[in-house]
Amino acid sequence: MRWIRWQGFVTFIAVLGLIAGFGWLFAEGLTKKLIENYGSDLAGAKVSVDRVELTLDPLAFNILNLEVTDSDNPMKNIVQLSSINAEVNGLRLLMGQVLVEQA
Repeated sequence: MRWIRWQGFVTFIAVLGLIAGFGWLFAEGLTKKLIENYGSDLAGAKVSVDRVELTLDPLAFNILNLEVTDSDNPMKNIVQLSSINAEVNGLRLLMGQVLVEQA
């Protein structure tokens, strides 16, 4: 009795790899768009981000040049941050713990 059909297993791994590769390729742009769209909805003003950097080892993200405009005076920023960094310990995250070492 055969437990694994190798043609199906190889196809499954190839499709999973393609999905992960495309996901990682477009993750930074998608994250940037999500921050801008949801931030604009929450702030009621335009939110812009220059770049988002994601890393796997360590699991971290870096948001560069976040700007939130004033809804009453769109030519003026009420918030302007050059960099926002966050690093997550993957093992602690799986255990339901989030540790912020630096803010």
